[in-house]
Amino acid sequence: MHGAVRHIILLTFIAFSSAMAQNIPTSWTAYIEQWQEAQEDDGTASMEEWAELYESLREWPINLNDTANDRLSELPFMGPERCRLLKAYIEQSGQLMSVDELYVVNGFDRQTVDMLRDIVVVQPVAPPDTLNLRTIMRHGHSNLLTGAGGNIEPARGYREGKYEGDPYRLYMRYQYRYRDRVHFSLSADKDAGEAFFSGSQRQGFDFYSGFLMVNDIGVVSRAIVGHYNVQFGQGLTLWSGFAPYGAAIGDDSRNARGICPASAFAEQGYMQGAAATIKLPLKMNFSAFYSNSARDATIENGLLRSISNSGYHRTATEIGHKDALREQNYGVHLQYVADNFEVGATLYHTLLSDSLVPRPYVYNEYAFAGRENINGGVDFRYRHRNMLVYGEASFSPSGGCAAISGVRLSLPMNQSIGLSARHYAVNYHNLYSAPLSITSGPNNEQGLRLNYRTTLPFGIKAVAEVDGYRLPAMRYGIYAPSTGMRYRLSLNRQMSRQILLTLTYSHRGAERNGSIDDSAEYVVESTTRRYLTADMTCDIGNLHLRTRAAQCWHNSEAKGFSQGFLLHQDVQYTFESMPLVFAMRILLFDADNYDARLYAAEQDVAYQLSSPSFSGRGMRYYLVARYSPLPALTISAKYAVTIYPGEENIGSGYEQIEGDHRQQWKLQLRWNF
Repeated sequence: MHGAVRHIILLTFIAFSSAMAQNIPTSWTAYIEQWQEAQEDDGTASMEEWAELYESLREWPINLNDTANDRLSELPFMGPERCRLLKAYIEQSGQLMSVDELYVVNGFDRQTVDMLRDIVVVQPVAPPDTLNLRTIMRHGHSNLLTGAGGNIEPARGYREGKYEGDPYRLYMRYQYRYRDRVHFSLSADKDAGEAFFSGSQRQGFDFYSGFLMVNDIGVVSRAIVGHYNVQFGQGLTLWSGFAPYGAAIGDDSRNARGICPASAFAEQGYMQGAAATIKLPLKMNFSAFYSNSARDATIENGLLRSISNSGYHRTATEIGHKDALREQNYGVHLQYVADNFEVGATLYHTLLSDSLVPRPYVYNEYAFAGRENINGGVDFRYRHRNMLVYGEASFSPSGGCAAISGVRLSLPMNQSIGLSARHYAVNYHNLYSAPLSITSGPNNEQGLRLNYRTTLPFGIKAVAEVDGYRLPAMRYGIYAPSTGMRYRLSLNRQMSRQILLTLTYSHRGAERNGSIDDSAEYVVESTTRRYLTADMTCDIGNLHLRTRAAQCWHNSEAKGFSQGFLLHQDVQYTFESMPLVFAMRILLFDADNYDARLYAAEQDVAYQLSSPSFSGRGMRYYLVARYSPLPALTISAKYAVTIYPGEENIGSGYEQIEGDHRQQWKLQLRWNF
């Protein structure tokens, strides 16, 4: 597509929609898409955990009238403040009569209500029941999920016999739940290319996981045995699993879930063992956990060089990395919770079966080395009227400290302003930390972030963010101290109940390594990346339409200017005469290189969410169908093809395929009983 043509298309679309707009998403997919674009990372594994949370809530929705239930506060777009306002409304006005009543609750806008609609119910609160085995077995519900998928064209790894297994992904998961009291899950997963009941996988699937969780039994608030995650405070001292923050809605504070189940198919980043939270007198909660798990690791000449998180075991090298390391984690968390104030203290110990010796690269000067690490920290949250103050400070035995703090003011007319500051020392070491950060780790960073949410004239809602940061020491990709700046502005207007228009612009200025005349000598170069998207969603009865146009501009001192353009149209239709939902997308993209890549989140089968990046020139389309021949049975299928006209090969390494297109398929069956 020629540059002039694509600019005309983009400007025409913007001219149609720029008078409206905002960043508050109307669906979970849009929310994670915005988070992903802000992180500039595909994050497929993390997004599947987000999709799994959504599907789990759809199957077992939250009763809004149950004000003692804390599940709502765990959602990134809800947070403790909205939960507090909802509880206050119910105490004053009585129990809700319908979900639409949320529109009159202070702090709830249309976008938040739309995101909650599929995962909540409004019904009388059931009286507490006596938990016994007979009740659990008689009144519980089961869910069986099984699926398969893969690429149709064989990759180089299969053609040359480098991959041990077949080109299919296979998975299954069984769940049993009794209300919110008991939850049991058992799952198994095999990635494409991994052996199945053969070779190195005589036990069948490559990865097995499961857990048993019970809630509210006497003084035990929650107890889990099996695979789980631990999330406390602002994510600085201890946080495993997915860690989105509410930047898309003008809120940078984390909403910790405490002890919670791990994703069924996440092969890294989880805890394995036992954990429990106990209610103590004087508004205190005490949590303790122990984890002993096998980790993939790279061993070179008898030295443990790095911990691997890919989860793939297809080639001889990858199989050799599997379970090469044992990792133990154990710790405690003590929390005091009052009406407007909470404070917590966390302490945990990580012990590896072998000493980690990072490769002697220049950017590894401050990398963690050794067999054990201890992290301790204190987090707090204080609310006074319309002001929220939060923060966390943490330390490691290396002498490094890290801290983050912030304040947010809630103003009339659905406005808010927030300011947060962070300081992560270069020698702060933590293997399970996920605070607000520009880089991938909680160290070597200082930053100041400002966000503002407001409603402009003509009903336009806006979210603006500014983030300036400094990296005091060198890191991977830049062999010198560096600085950077990010800006983001999102505008949104709900034209009617059917039409939503959104315009988002982001700008990132950063520094990185650049080469001189293709030589081995590196210099620090300045880069800028600007990203503009315009979206229109329209709901007409059973028909849902979404159109997106996106443009990316990238400039670097060494490589010069590059740009990318993307345009896609989504169509989804729900049939009334039969239990069938059909969705499709047609997408065109033209990006000069990877620096100018563009993102687009896709619809998928249940418990999966993909958001690939696009570079080069081509098109992609997919079809998704969900059919329920019985109320308890759902069959889903997806077919997708990406075409790069004129290319002889697609991909790289063992994933390279011959030809100019790649076809993908997925098939899934869900049975509730």
